[in-house]
Amino acid sequence: MSVHNANAGQKWREILEPATSEPSHNPYVMLDSALRRLHPNSQHMTLRGSFSLESYLVETQKLEKELLYLPETLSYYSWEQRDLTPEERKDAAFEDSLSGIEPELKWHARDGVMQFEWEGTAFLAYMSSWLNKSWVSPSSSFTRLVWDGPDQSKGKALASAVFKWANKSEDAIWVYHNGQWAKDKGLYSAIQEARWEDLVLDKEFADRLKRDTHTFFANRAVYRALNVAWKRGILLIGQPGLGKTETIKLLLKETGKTALYVKSFNTEQGAENGIRAIFEQARSCAPCILVLEDLDAMIKPSIRSFFLNELDGLENNDGILTIATTNHAERIDDSILNRPSRFDTKYFFDYPDYKLRVTYCEKWLKKVHDVGKLDFQDPKLLAERVADKTEGWSFAFLKELFVSFLLAKANEESKGEKSKKDAKTALMDQVDQLSDQVLNGIKAVGESGVDSGSGDWVRPSRAALVNGRPNMYV
Repeated sequence: MSVHNANAGQKWREILEPATSEPSHNPYVMLDSALRRLHPNSQHMTLRGSFSLESYLVETQKLEKELLYLPETLSYYSWEQRDLTPEERKDAAFEDSLSGIEPELKWHARDGVMQFEWEGTAFLAYMSSWLNKSWVSPSSSFTRLVWDGPDQSKGKALASAVFKWANKSEDAIWVYHNGQWAKDKGLYSAIQEARWEDLVLDKEFADRLKRDTHTFFANRAVYRALNVAWKRGILLIGQPGLGKTETIKLLLKETGKTALYVKSFNTEQGAENGIRAIFEQARSCAPCILVLEDLDAMIKPSIRSFFLNELDGLENNDGILTIATTNHAERIDDSILNRPSRFDTKYFFDYPDYKLRVTYCEKWLKKVHDVGKLDFQDPKLLAERVADKTEGWSFAFLKELFVSFLLAKANEESKGEKSKKDAKTALMDQVDQLSDQVLNGIKAVGESGVDSGSGDWVRPSRAALVNGRPNMYV
């Protein structure tokens, strides 16, 4: 019997409904029995959990995603932001104006049958996911490979190829968004472009971060000797624009380990389904780094317990280094923030002090000089003057100062206008203009980003966060 059954898609729809709608039954057993009846003389292999077959086929075999699935597949279109090209990712100015990117229609498969050929063998892949009403796991996913052959060797070879491809970090970073894993080459390019020289941090602070990351991966034997799980969590705390994301890029670049970047837990089946899929992928890719940005926004009270069970429960998370960021540590429950073995080390990213602002301004004055061919006469003295007037500014606002200044100069040149001010005076005027914006931003949300709703704002005690230690606490 040929594996390419013309009615496979319709039969799969007929099988799925009774198998996944009765919580008192075991769907895996029902699906297994039904598919063996449908293909009695073929080879079968079941893959549960995270199995990136579709992404593998599209990326490595250059197959069109829509053409893989039989017509009866349950699918939908969504209006989403398109993926950036590597060239766009490298363009800092483009990356700072992402809101201007035109969205596009994207096709997604839900439950269906893929038909493809791999290394001379024709395969069918039956795929489905469903919610569980009475199980500990809130959702389940199922992939069944079916093919004609004398033994299991072809299926095992395909499954191994998919898992090995998923675990490789070459030329792409795994990103979880809208309930799906996909490799992002643009993000990978941005990470490879990152340099410590462009990030102005206290040297001791940066060295400690590097050591924490490298020490974890280099000391598996120590964890085993102590009979403790080989896993660790690092939390980066601080307001937007202070270097948390850029620091993560650099840590990912230096370690060279598989990186998994999570934009959101949300899926159509609920956040619990996303959390489970994320940690299943991390376990299959270990040793790896799992990045969770804006943790305070991700962890809602309703999913906190489930998240903690995946992060620090009975499952084997050996080899997973979780690096998370938050703008609002005070919004994170104490069971996550201060419980040992969850986020063991915490780093506080403060607003740059005078010395760091001078260093940062010197770097940007050189960039502006090289690009705009502007003469600042005494760049070091000018950097000090700018630093004097920018206390409380984040690195992001300082960057905006120089970018907006350079764009204003370019605008003047395009109009054929000759500025009445020298470059130094024009830059200091730009500082005054941006100062109002910085102060208004601080007043709107407070230094801690907490808005009480009444217009009052409060900064949490620094000592409560860092025990009196600048930049970091353990």
